Amino acid sequence: MNLYTVIHEYRGGTYIYQVEAIDVNEALLKWGREINPQSVPFMGKKLKEKLNKEIHEKLYELELRPTPLDGIKNCWCAGTILSGLVNIIKTSKTK
Repeated sequence: MNLYTVIHEYRGGTYIYQVEAIDVNEALLKWGREINPQSVPFMGKKLKEKLNKEIHEKLYELELRPTPLDGIKNCWCAGTILSGLVNIIKTSKTK
């Protein structure tokens, strides 16, 4: 397992989360499932459910893949209409 830091830019705010996952794709999925809609202004329970569904569907349909950032190791960028910009950083390996 690895520790990933997810930096979420949404409607003028920046929100930071950490998740443990096998790879960057699982980190994105896990973030979508675990995000607390009460900690993000303008995101209620229904929007979180839509976001989670959109990430899951697009990731498995190969329409959404975290894109490696040029010249930077272990950093990716992803985003959807609902999520806004999401940066994912492989922070460390965990045991």
